Amino acid sequence: KWRITTAGGIGVVNFQFYLDNPIGGWIPYQSEANFFMFKVERKIYESLYGGVSYIFADVLTSIEPLPVSDTLTLHGIGLNLSLDKRNNPHYPRSGYFTSVKYNTFPEFLGNETITQKIELDFNHYNPIRQQKDVLAVRLYAGMGLGDLAFNQQFIVKDTDIRAYTQGAFRGNYLLAMQGEYRWNFHRRWGAVGFAGVATVFKAINESDSGKLLPGIGSGIRFR
Repeated sequence: KWRITTAGGIGVVNFQFYLDNPIGGWIPYQSEANFFMFKVERKIYESLYGGVSYIFADVLTSIEPLPVSDTLTLHGIGLNLSLDKRNNPHYPRSGYFTSVKYNTFPEFLGNETITQKIELDFNHYNPIRQQKDVLAVRLYAGMGLGDLAFNQQFIVKDTDIRAYTQGAFRGNYLLAMQGEYRWNFHRRWGAVGFAGVATVFKAINESDSGKLLPGIGSGIRFR
């Protein structure tokens, strides 16, 4: 009936982003972060879950080649709603999972920038070849409302469209869709083929807004 997720830690992330104007090149940066997250959900009815979450992050971002740094402290409250019809939460072969997440960073919690983030995702799993293989389809939408900070933006990365350099495409809105065929040819061994497309809006580079970013590939997996 209950699903509880928590995480916390300290760390340093070395990352990069691309700025076409006026630099026209990659800019490396470093983020030192302390973070904590807690989410609790309860079964409302059958496969429907609902709950709340709290997010804290204290981030110091510095750009390596320049004497530029920025400190950001975030306190976020979230509402979560999910419908879980998967036959197995770890390796689903049939059913679907869809969720809606709303996070707000209000002024009364001490946030300097008042923003909201909404995320919607839908994952569907179709059994193929006498339920040995799986055809998986995923749709994702991320929307940022307000003046999102640099570290709050959505980034095209391996969660949705693989093979793009992380940090190349980022913005306040992200749309992505992809499909994957999971061929389980021998006990725990399998191969996958996938294809998808994504796009960002209100991108850090204006020319990237609305640009279609396709991806295709394959891989080997051991379960």
